[in-house]
Amino acid sequence: TWFTALVIAGAMAAMMSSSDSMLLSGSSYLTRDLYRPLTGRNDASDEATDRREALVARLGVVAFATLSFIASLYTPGTLVQIGDTAFSGFAQLTVPVALALYWQGTTRTGMYAGVVGSQVFYGLHVFPVIATVGGLVGLDVALPTAYLGWTPGIVGILVGLVLTVAVSLVTAPAAAENRTAYAVTGIESD
Repeated sequence: TWFTALVIAGAMAAMMSSSDSMLLSGSSYLTRDLYRPLTGRNDASDEATDRREALVARLGVVAFATLSFIASLYTPGTLVQIGDTAFSGFAQLTVPVALALYWQGTTRTGMYAGVVGSQVFYGLHVFPVIATVGGLVGLDVALPTAYLGWTPGIVGILVGLVLTVAVSLVTAPAAAENRTAYAVTGIESD
């Protein structure tokens, strides 16, 4: 029995570590990528706005944790299946972020289109309740579980690639957008 308790404690520690990282990442995305630009704050200068930003981050953690709990009720499975679902959701960010780093033609609008498009595509496949809600408004569409043997997670990554590149090619960068600020350039081998 002590060995079983030790194994369960180890699994719980691993789960909490991953959950903590994902919640903190989501909170950082919320405050730095949405809250700051929407409120016109690009610097952290005074204490009152810092406290307000910390409150938004804390509320974001609560909201993300609540949404994750609700989502887990609709997609029951083993710990491995839940982890696979979560990893595939985070993997949707890979191509738009990599393009933003390594391709200077990426625009903010293209990045948003790639991230949102791939997440929506993947979410429609993972959460059948969304399809049920779609049926209520006349959009009852049966989605396949695989595309030529490829899972929706992989296809969603390709959707993100196509949307990021296509939208970046047809949109101009914003006036204040510095395309080279975060791009990885000038890497030379020794």
